[in-house]
Amino acid sequence: MASCEVASNVCQAPVDGIPCACSPLVLHVFPGPCETSRAAVRGDALAGVLRGAPAHVLVQTEDKFGNNCHGGGDQVDLVLQAGAYTRSQFSST
Repeated sequence: MASCEVASNVCQAPVDGIPCACSPLVLHVFPGPCETSRAAVRGDALAGVLRGAPAHVLVQTEDKFGNNCHGGGDQVDLVLQAGAYTRSQFSST
């Protein structure tokens, strides 16, 4: 698997040492689709929550190359579970 780093790069394309009319140009590399096996979850809700009190959870998704997905819009379903009979469910897009 080839690596692919998210960045903006300046590319030059000379022909026989002479720059082309369109060169140099900027090439933008964006993250690929979300890879669920590479997601990280952080936040105070992981340490415990109280009923009626706000708690925060951050889900950072990555593509298969490890680049952070920062555009949003991916479907993320979380189930936070504590104890045998307490269960909360959260779904966000």
